[in-house]
Amino acid sequence: MITEKNLIKRENQKMRNQPAIPGLAAKKTAISETVLDQLFRQARTHSAWQQKPVRAEVLREAYGLARLGSTSANGSSARFVFLTTTEARLVLSRHNEV
Repeated sequence: MITEKNLIKRENQKMRNQPAIPGLAAKKTAISETVLDQLFRQARTHSAWQQKPVRAEVLREAYGLARLGSTSANGSSARFVFLTTTEARLVLSRHNEV
């Protein structure tokens, strides 16, 4: 018979069976003040753009980092569209007209 007590017991057993990661605590390091400043204290929204293409490698790297961010349990999931040609921008702008 499945009871709340049995479910809790199963979950506790699962947690005990998780493999230990040796030395994990030793691998944790504090984030430097410089990084904290850059990420949280001095960061501002970027609102100016240059008229030059962004290399595909930079887009891949940015996406790779952005996809790791929290999206509130997928309640506000992110969707990215990389437009790399003028034609693609024109197609999108036509769909955005009101």
